[in-house]
Amino acid sequence: MKAAIVTFHRALNYGAVLQTYALHKVLKEHIGIDNEIIDYHCQYLDKEYNVLSRYKYCGNYKGKILFSLNLLSFIAKKIKFRKFRSNNICLGKTRVLSKEKAGSSKISGQYDIFIAGSDQVWNVKNTNNDYFYFLDFVNESVKKKSYAASFGFDEIPKEYVADYKKHLSSFSDISVRESQGALIIEKLLNIKVPVLLDPTLLLDKNEWTKLCKNRVKINNYILVFGVYFSSEIDCFVKELKRKTGCNVVVINDNVLDNLRSVRVCGIGPYEFIELFVKASYVVTNSYHGTAFSINFRKNFFVALQQSYAENTNSRINNLLDIFNLKDRIISGDSEQNCLAPVNYDNIDSKFDEERKHALNYLKNITIRK
Repeated sequence: MKAAIVTFHRALNYGAVLQTYALHKVLKEHIGIDNEIIDYHCQYLDKEYNVLSRYKYCGNYKGKILFSLNLLSFIAKKIKFRKFRSNNICLGKTRVLSKEKAGSSKISGQYDIFIAGSDQVWNVKNTNNDYFYFLDFVNESVKKKSYAASFGFDEIPKEYVADYKKHLSSFSDISVRESQGALIIEKLLNIKVPVLLDPTLLLDKNEWTKLCKNRVKINNYILVFGVYFSSEIDCFVKELKRKTGCNVVVINDNVLDNLRSVRVCGIGPYEFIELFVKASYVVTNSYHGTAFSINFRKNFFVALQQSYAENTNSRINNLLDIFNLKDRIISGDSEQNCLAPVNYDNIDSKFDEERKHALNYLKNITIRK
């Protein structure tokens, strides 16, 4: 049995690359399945991480100046991501530059099964309508599976419903990452599908800690990691710092960040993991920031994003619901006890249950052909 994974392995995004690593590792070491990542280069996504393209599309002269100031950390980050992928992720030998090449190189016949996911692989707005992540190049539908795939929205836009139905109905096994995704599939295909943990949660803290090599020299700190930094986060972190006496460390490549802190920029996946492992507290508004906080048993706090990011909030809320941790959401209308610890004793049994459910699913789809 040989499996192929199709996902966002080339993204300059911690969650995307680390979930790729986790799924690859779980299949190989926990399930015993030889697997590779299809080295697909989505043209639309590659432009986002290309230096010249980013400079061209960064807006007015102020945006270009800001990009220039951040250029060195951006390049350092790209190099570290490339090194992490090279050391930890097994790529297929064929470098796929387009869907057309995927068909002509007969990739469909090189593997017994193909697995789409995890991450937002079924959000065509992120890929400019590229259905490669729906495994549209695979000839036999029986080979097409998904693991914890995410749509990134709560409802399929009307203009995409027909395409989504066509592509997803060809899968023999489907699982999703959020309950919202399960509702989408049920409405679209009239079938019920399992909701499974993000791959990063299938590896426990000890397995992740093996990646740490004492690259982080900071101690006693509040780690701040997010999609953006709001005044709500700023105020909460300042209060938490006042009450705990901890330093503040922010993962942020923007040199003009105004949150008083130790700013770490240009870091790669190795440093990212170690920063979470060593943190005393975590404040985040990121899905994977929340996932790693729970997995590493941190005292953490979640700042939900503004109204334009409701889809991100729903993914975070879904994760918090699984482990009954909605009380970790920062509330603006009431005073929150910053020092209240998370009671992980009540969470461990749920973790074991969810992990067992996910591993059983992976075993079943790799046996069933």
